Amino acid sequence: MKKTIILFVLLLAASFSVSAQIGMYEALEAHGEGAKYQEYWSVGKSEETGKYHIDGKRYVLTAEIKRLPSGVPVGFSLIKVEDGKSWRGADVMTDYERAIGYPHIVTRHKYNKDGYAVVGDYIFSLDGISEDGLSFDRIDAIYIKIGGEEKAEEEPKEKKKMSLKEKMKAAKEKVKAAAMVSYGPEHQKACDTDLGKLVSDYLKEMKAKQDANPATAKQKAEIKEIEFARKNKDADLKAYNDSIRATPEYKKLKEHQKRMAEMEKGSAGEKVTIVNGTSSPIRVDSFNITPGSSRTFDCDFDIYLMKTDKAKNEVVRSRKLSSARTNCGRTITVN
Repeated sequence: MKKTIILFVLLLAASFSVSAQIGMYEALEAHGEGAKYQEYWSVGKSEETGKYHIDGKRYVLTAEIKRLPSGVPVGFSLIKVEDGKSWRGADVMTDYERAIGYPHIVTRHKYNKDGYAVVGDYIFSLDGISEDGLSFDRIDAIYIKIGGEEKAEEEPKEKKKMSLKEKMKAAKEKVKAAAMVSYGPEHQKACDTDLGKLVSDYLKEMKAKQDANPATAKQKAEIKEIEFARKNKDADLKAYNDSIRATPEYKKLKEHQKRMAEMEKGSAGEKVTIVNGTSSPIRVDSFNITPGSSRTFDCDFDIYLMKTDKAKNEVVRSRKLSSARTNCGRTITVN
């Protein structure tokens, strides 16, 4: 009888581990109240070594989960420790941002196709998220939990003899590693992790678990509550907007905007293409561009190449790449 009870408990524990679903809010809660995260806005993968380089150290932040009055989570805010201001985050109550899965696995903007996922000690800002939430194009930024769990040191392995070619390759990689900036063990651990695989595996594993374990009655009620709250928000917003549109001030503003649009239609909608011709990621305005990639920008505004001011620990303008309305339809390569 005792063996039967033990076997039942083990089977129950195994069943729970298989069906356990850790969404983004559960992961944030597991980090603990007041957990801090270090932001790095430049994340890329070396084609030669396959390792990640993580740079652009910026703000230290905390994560605050957004909830409906009932307590149902609908997003989170990343708040700067230095001034308490909200910096970035996810909010599925907005017009175009939605969460995939329940519990929420990843958020996705309908048009920008960017969003967030929380995996282990990391909050990821992702670009090019697929409609089903199972894939993405790249990691735009990473927020590493400060004081995250570190790997135990492994026993030193017996060195094998290397060929001359292998020695030259190892020496080359050693020089590259020495040139890379290290921001401590948590940063190094992230650099040594295949972050793309980590996120991809998580998204696929969670989707498989949710497919195998349909939403409970409680979860279905929470999903309906989110949808109802969003519809009510939209109704309130529409009523407010209608009242604004009826004012003389709003009508004058629209007339002014129409005149300005007619004056500028010669360049309206035109773009400037910025190409990264360097071997490292660059930051242009608020966007990262990986080596060999490009991005289009509105030619009606100044465009700046950014850099990290390590003394001030913030991102500042390095130089102007294009002045407003001077390079419409052109391509500029940063070398």
